[in-house]
Amino acid sequence: TDGCPEEPRVAAICCQRCESPIAAETDLLPEQIPRLESASYPYQLDLLGEEEAWVYSATNPNAARFDVARFGPGACARALIYGAPTADHSFFPPHAWRMAVCPRCFAHLGWSFGQPPREGPAPPPPALFLGLI
Repeated sequence: TDGCPEEPRVAAICCQRCESPIAAETDLLPEQIPRLESASYPYQLDLLGEEEAWVYSATNPNAARFDVARFGPGACARALIYGAPTADHSFFPPHAWRMAVCPRCFAHLGWSFGQPPREGPAPPPPALFLGLI
């Protein structure tokens, strides 16, 4: 009504607690990848207007179950990733995982997954994808 053009809407995954945008439709990684078969199973789900994407029902060693969808480096840049990378009980071996939280409210979003940790004092390798729950 004020003569300004409307900005196009973009489908996004937002933090459940504070609604901060974390992943856009273009960040979605819909293909299936190798997984820890003893603790997860894949299924397809319509996400963000895309055709079906592979999502994983994954259970950690404490028997907590999570539905995990994969998003690329753009989503990794929008999350706060911390902790030492570890390959212990990774849902996607050989990828090492680190915690991922919302940078605005620090709610748990899932995990980042990257190359296995390097020996020595080198910084952690960059995340390859974000597993959002």
